[in-house]
Order: sequence, then structure tokens, then C-alpha cells
Amino acid sequence: MRKRRSFGNISRLPSGNYRARFHDPRPGMGGRWVNAPHTFQRKGSADAWLAKQRADIERGVWRHPDDIAAADAASRAEAEAEALTVGQWSESWLREQEGAVAPSTYMLRERCVRNHICLHLGDVRLVDLTPRMVADWRATPGVTATAYQALRAMLTAAVESEETRLESNPCKVKGGGVGTGARGERYLFTPGQVQAVAAAIRPELRALVVLAADAGLRIGEALALHRRDVHLGDAAACVEVSHSVWAAKGGPTLGPTKTRRTRTVQILPATAEALAEHMAVYTAAGEDAIVFPAFSNASRYLHSRQASKALEEALDAAGVVIPPGRYAGWHAFRHYAATRFGQAGASTAAIMRRFGWARPTQAAHYQRADDDYERDMLDRMAARLDPDAPTWRGRAGVVDLEQERARRQA
Repeated sequence: MRKRRSFGNISRLPSGNYRARFHDPRPGMGGRWVNAPHTFQRKGSADAWLAKQRADIERGVWRHPDDIAAADAASRAEAEAEALTVGQWSESWLREQEGAVAPSTYMLRERCVRNHICLHLGDVRLVDLTPRMVADWRATPGVTATAYQALRAMLTAAVESEETRLESNPCKVKGGGVGTGARGERYLFTPGQVQAVAAAIRPELRALVVLAADAGLRIGEALALHRRDVHLGDAAACVEVSHSVWAAKGGPTLGPTKTRRTRTVQILPATAEALAEHMAVYTAAGEDAIVFPAFSNASRYLHSRQASKALEEALDAAGVVIPPGRYAGWHAFRHYAATRFGQAGASTAAIMRRFGWARPTQAAHYQRADDDYERDMLDRMAARLDPDAPTWRGRAGVVDLEQERARRQA
């Protein structure tokens, strides 16, 4: 007669292996079976496992196999978190960034990670990073302020994540995220220069110049316009700004505006006429047609780089000379539009609404003054005191200072 086991149970499975188990000794568990975490090829091994469990119970040191497995998993996770390198964390961070930020922003950060951060710090454990290491990295030739900003954002996310053991951000470099190669002040076009550029640029983009100088759309917003966004009426005309074109790996792609807000922008009659003429020739039929499409494919968005190249050629052809310490580009038309709108008497609230700004300080940042405007104010002051007083505009042969500066630089 087979002797009855005094502790636990061993049974042979169809696979030929042995299963070992015993009743849970913890109070309130109702005698539930506790299975070994694995089966055994030999019965003696199953016996040995049961004997150890019984001995641990009698000594008061027994732990449930599930608790042991959970503790082992936590220990492994802790070790993995401790061993996590900058390069490994960057991969996780970039996955979170994709889709959460504008495509162009993602591409910029990805380049910073690949070309600057991982190149020098990729093999360093996160927990080993120190402010001195980051400062030395920032001082490395070629490491830019943009790369520092990316590292700082990446490490801030690491501090906030439960997947890492980084307790504080080691990015402590004073001014580390401030670039030293500032391009200077944005150039403010004159009305005559705007007209000259519109006449000189390739015909597919003439209306874009007119629209940018009037409505002040960001270049990405203008390139994202479809027929359905342009409303041209006899009594009024406007454009609906709800998207922006962003640079992406597969080419320009449609995304949200910079502020992720939409707005309606009223436009001048002359701008409405320019858009109507443009769309009759260069925009395909249908509400979904792109207003300013790619030069070679009307179904694709125009890349901002192509638009910028065309603008540079037009500036040169128009004889517009950008003074040293200034820079232009499509965004200069936004400065021009905001400045002229403000000089026409628009309130700060109206400027914010038209150009899509959330704070008054943003509107003030884009408002500008120039010599012609200042002389115009002087003329108004003089006329209020004496309607017959001489004015700058009334003088024949007065020198246009912008043209004079351009002539001297030529």
C-alpha cells in the first residue's frame, strides 16, 4: 500500500513531468493549492522542492511563489531603470514626441538627439549624468543651443517618468539654451518694396506675397490654404486659417496651426482680386484644391524651402537690399502686416485677433516703427497746430531714406 504524503502533493502530468503543490498555509486562504512555479522532470526534484517549502514554513520564512516572482520582477525593473542610458531613454522620449509636437519640431529634436546628444552622451547612464558632464558637453564645438534645449526637455521628461531613476535635471548651464549666432533684427519692408517683390517673384507666388503683406499669415498657414478656406465676396473677403503645412520626412504635410487655434482674417479688396486671379490660373478645381500648390504637382503642398528660395530670387531681382544686421524671409511680411495694421489705428485686441496671438506682449513684439511713419506722425502734429505748416510729405524732392540707404549699399 502506497504511503500517504504528510505534506503536499505530487502528480504526474500527461507530458511526463511532475507537478508539485501544497495547501497555502496563510490564514484565511481556505487551503488553496500553491503550485510550484514550474514542473519537474524527475519526481525527486519535486520532492526536494516540497521539502524546502515545508522547512521554510516551519522556520517562518516562507514566501508565496507569486510574491517571490513579483519581487524578482521589481528587482529586474529597478536594475534596468538604473542601467538606462541616455541613448536608450532618447528612443523612448522621441516615440512620445512623435505626434505630440509639430512634425518640423520632431525632426529638429530627432536631429539634435542623433547628431549631438547620443554622439557624445549616448552610452552614459542617466543616473550618472552630472551638471559638470552636461556643461562639458555643451562646451563641445558644434553643440548648439537647440541641442541643449532638446537635452533639457528630454531629461525633464526622464525626471517625471517612473521608468527612470533620474531624480533631478543636470542641465544647469546658465544661458545654455540661448544661441550666440542671432541673425539680428527682422527687416521691415516699405510699401514700395512689397510691390516690387510681388512684381518680381515667379507668377505662381505673386498672390502669396500680396496675401502675406496684408493678412500676415505665417508661411505654413498660407501654404495650407484650400479653395474652401478662401471666401471672396462683393462686400467683404476673408480667409479661414485652420491648418499649417509642416516639414516632415515624407514631404510637407498638413497639421495644426502653431497655436493650434483657428481664426478668420479679413483681407483688402486688392488682395481679394489678386487671389481671384491667382486661383483662376494656378489653383485646381474643387473645394479641396490647394491654393498655392507645389510647382510640379498641384495635388501636393509647396515646400516652404522652395517658397523661400523663390523669395530670395525675387528680392534680388527687385533690388531690395537687406542692411547688415537685419534679415528678411517670408515672416518679414508678417511684421510688415502687423506694423501697418497697428499704424492704421488698430487696437491691441484687434491685432491679437487678426494675427492669432494669445498675449498682448506678442502683439507688441511684432509691432514696429520706421522713419517714414515717424515723419508722418510729425506731419500730423504740425498740421494740427497749423494747417498751413510745411510738412515733409509736402516738400518736393525729399529724399527717401530707405532708398538712399539701398543706393549707398549697392
